[in-house]
Amino acid sequence: MLALAFIRRAQTETASAEHILSALPSQTRYRDLAMSSYGGLAMDTGDYKLAARVWLTLSEGDYWTQSSAAARLALPMTLEQMASRELALTQYRLAEARYEERVGQLKVMVNKVDDPAWMGGLLEVFAAPPAAASEAEDARRTALMDQWRSTFGHTDWLEWLATEDVHELLLQWRELKDINAWLQALPEELATFDALSVERKRRTVAARETISEQGLAPRRAEIAQNIDALSAMIDRMRTASPERSAQWMLPLADAEQTAKLEDLAAKRAMVREHMKPAEQERYLARIDRLEGLYFWELIESRPQRIRELDKMLREARAAASEVDGSIARVTHAESEFSAGVETDFLAFQSRADDITRQVAVALRDRETRLAEQVRGGIRREVAQLERHLLITRMAIARATDALALSVETQK
Repeated sequence: MLALAFIRRAQTETASAEHILSALPSQTRYRDLAMSSYGGLAMDTGDYKLAARVWLTLSEGDYWTQSSAAARLALPMTLEQMASRELALTQYRLAEARYEERVGQLKVMVNKVDDPAWMGGLLEVFAAPPAAASEAEDARRTALMDQWRSTFGHTDWLEWLATEDVHELLLQWRELKDINAWLQALPEELATFDALSVERKRRTVAARETISEQGLAPRRAEIAQNIDALSAMIDRMRTASPERSAQWMLPLADAEQTAKLEDLAAKRAMVREHMKPAEQERYLARIDRLEGLYFWELIESRPQRIRELDKMLREARAAASEVDGSIARVTHAESEFSAGVETDFLAFQSRADDITRQVAVALRDRETRLAEQVRGGIRREVAQLERHLLITRMAIARATDALALSVETQK
């Protein structure tokens, strides 16, 4: 929405393309969405040169999003409008090759989802970190995330596992992983169902004490309020068109800017109340100029402000997830935990090997259900790319016929 607001302003005030592009968000999926909207509007207004620049920027590199995938097809379409048929045909063929390559990669990947080792490696991203994480562990987890980003070509796969039901599956998977690690460390003589029950009860008591001593429940409520407030603020900033009004400007302003804007508003009210109409114009014009400077300053700082709020929102959600992990051990210990994870242990008798086998079955069940979510996400991306590929091949046939007809006409 911010990018579209800048574009509408560019149409009426003839701002340069470089200035508009520099105001877009940094390298994120929101930046891609903004640029995609920008390119589409440029085509609608007949500015094909600018549109081609936008599509070229989006289609460069190996990072795949819905916007970058569409840009690879939009680029040659735009070039056709610029009477560059030969270049357009070349770009169509490049797009076809990229789509085919990407579809091939995804089809290979969708088969790997059934591999427990591959899926287990993916789920390690969500594994609970050690109680005392070191810099080396942080570096390992960062490298792991980078590895899977490279494997998928994007980070959209995280959204495939972001629903509430899937979050519950992930909590169960993490709990089962912890239990499995504990079982592997048990001495032979303690590897019995009784030992598992004792350990479960001990962990339940410890978790309750943690919630009582650390005040996790009130902290979770406070974090939730903070998340709601940040989300609402970000939504307002993204959807509201820039306007010189206190309603739009004050939420974006920092403490110093807020004080200056309120001071200008007070001075404007004082001028209108205490000065004669003939004397008001000069002072009101100066106040308007100063307010205009702050308005444009806020517009320029708006993308950075949104990025800062996005970072704060991510940190708040991460903090909420950590608190949820602690609280879940209590709230699920005797109810959901018994109905969900512990139901896999109903057939346990007395031997630790039986317990370990059942834990493995439960783990595989969760991994299989999580794999379905990943498989569905990959297939949706394949379907989208195959639609682009079909359109690209039709365009290649049409462009080839048009070039051949042009050559015949020239003869």
